[in-house]
Amino acid sequence: MKRFFFAVLSAVFLCSFLAGCSSGETSVRRPDFVSTDAWAKMPESRTITAPLNFLSADGNHLMTEVRAVEVLPGESDEKAVIRALISGPTDTRTMSRVLSTSIELVSVEKSGRVLNIELSANYSYYSELEMLKIRAALANTLTSLFDIDYINVYVDGMDPGYLGMPLGAFRPTTLDLSLLCDQIIQEQKRITDDDTYDERRVITFYVPDPDGKFLIADPEEHAIETVSSGETVERNYLRTVIFGLMTGPRAELFGGFNLVVEPLIVLDENNRRTALVILKERPENEILAYGSLVYTITGFVCNVSSVTIAVGSDNAAGYEPITDVEGLGRFENGVFTRKDFAGLIGDYVTLYAPHESAYSLIRYTVAVPQAERSDPEKLLRELFGARSLPDGAISPLPEGVGEEDVLSIKLCGSVAVVNLSGNFLARCAELDQREEYLLVYSMVNTLTEIAEITSVQFTFDGFTRQKLNRIDVSGPLYRNFGLIEKTGD
Repeated sequence: MKRFFFAVLSAVFLCSFLAGCSSGETSVRRPDFVSTDAWAKMPESRTITAPLNFLSADGNHLMTEVRAVEVLPGESDEKAVIRALISGPTDTRTMSRVLSTSIELVSVEKSGRVLNIELSANYSYYSELEMLKIRAALANTLTSLFDIDYINVYVDGMDPGYLGMPLGAFRPTTLDLSLLCDQIIQEQKRITDDDTYDERRVITFYVPDPDGKFLIADPEEHAIETVSSGETVERNYLRTVIFGLMTGPRAELFGGFNLVVEPLIVLDENNRRTALVILKERPENEILAYGSLVYTITGFVCNVSSVTIAVGSDNAAGYEPITDVEGLGRFENGVFTRKDFAGLIGDYVTLYAPHESAYSLIRYTVAVPQAERSDPEKLLRELFGARSLPDGAISPLPEGVGEEDVLSIKLCGSVAVVNLSGNFLARCAELDQREEYLLVYSMVNTLTEIAEITSVQFTFDGFTRQKLNRIDVSGPLYRNFGLIEKTGD
């Protein structure tokens, strides 16, 4: 599916691999314990094929330019693609750029099916129409390439909105851009003029993963309540977000605690807009609860860059701002921003472990820090740590092997070169052929879940071997689909 653009490179690489990464050897088979200096001569970057969306010459349509995009060392594929969009089209006769080169990409954050993109402050200099076109180009490009359904665009840690109102998480569009703009303007007018209008927005809520370690983006189309007499549309958006978090399936995070008063938008000491949320009691899991509030509110209610969280008794006058949170430290006046909780944002990765029958691999997911979701070393250490195996799965590792036995992982083109310890090698002697086979392919299948990795080469203390003990590991190994347990889906 969306991995197609990455997979097409594997055939090309295999040819270049034999020519460029073999140090002139004429055979892919190597004798035991031959040094692999050739693997250290890795390319410093790689290339992916991406369909980039730019503006038509008249600025009213999106046009696609398929291009080879260079991914720099340590750079995510999503960031490389956005950087290519900023660079503009190569065909300037029929297409025009959608983003100025003066715009800087501050950060990219993927969680669940949502991609958060933070741009530099000069993004705010664009007109409302230009901002809409930028969102459309980003959404159409990124959702076609990666496993995401929505994008959000932020500046200075907040949503700039559209005509003073939030757009919510943005989907790809097939509409003419001027028509899309007119449609949104008309909808915004109905929101303020028609009390019966059923407004709906996709709100990116943040909820804990099953292990309670990270917050995962959970986009949901949500009805916005009708504005009550004497209230602003903005206040209503804030109320919708808060009650969306504190009711329904997400309520457990807050332990059923209620608000003292309805949330407000006020100015902090720096004259920046902050949402004031006053709870009756402090939640049990404070760090996740506050992170959920901050990320959800600033990600939807436009031009709100922070959240002041407080505890009160009967009214707003007697509240005490929360200034200390275990695991985060102290905060002046209880003002929290997105960057305070960025380390809590996670994403799901897919791992493989042997079925207890020892005849197949079980596919399962765990949450990791979103910045490490495409880090092969992180994935393999997660597999070796086996912190949460699913029902019916067993650890692939022999006794005495742990994550410390993963010495390093490097990329040579689309091959992941996994350097394991001598202890790993010695312990594998205890496995029978089937156990060894499942161990090898639990690692190979896990690592090839990363889009840019198509095969895995094993080394041991920096040397290749003909065999692990019974399984041939002299050359790169590819994903084994036949071993994956059928789920009946």
